[in-house]
Amino acid sequence: TPQYTLLAAVAVCRAIHELTGREAQIKWVNDIYLDGKKIVGILSEAQSDMESGTISHVAIGMGLNFSTPQADFPTEIAKKATSLFAAGQPSITRNQLIQAIWRHFFQLLAGLPEDTSYLEEYRRRSFVLGQMVTFRRQGVEYQGTATAITDLGELVVTTASGVITLNSGEISLSQIGQQNLR
Repeated sequence: TPQYTLLAAVAVCRAIHELTGREAQIKWVNDIYLDGKKIVGILSEAQSDMESGTISHVAIGMGLNFSTPQADFPTEIAKKATSLFAAGQPSITRNQLIQAIWRHFFQLLAGLPEDTSYLEEYRRRSFVLGQMVTFRRQGVEYQGTATAITDLGELVVTTASGVITLNSGEISLSQIGQQNLR
């Protein structure tokens, strides 16, 4: 099964670069950052056919901060979030961006299963790899270094108690900023 969230993340980054020349980065698994601040959150949900066991429907949703001025963000999130055009008038329309995202998404999807280069691009755009992360699993908090993203999109974290592979969930970095972006 294709990793729709990963495909969507790469498509968003490609569309932003194509239309603005800016390089967006990915925070595992579903957040897009620009200049050290979150601009996009992606949610994917699949529905399976019970008899065949195959995916029958996929819903992908994105919340994208497009042109909110930075001063308009609430104080509690202003240091963590921004918008694509936070400093001035947009140079593109929302429709142009939406069209580019879906064009890139469907191009990536059409190349599967042979072309999995989106995985390498996802890893390259990740600013989590090599960083100290914190996460909770079964009520226990862990801290470790994010060392890899598997071909299934799982995050591999080396902790003091061993290697843990995460297939979903939320991770925290002690600091998200320019120094963490590649």
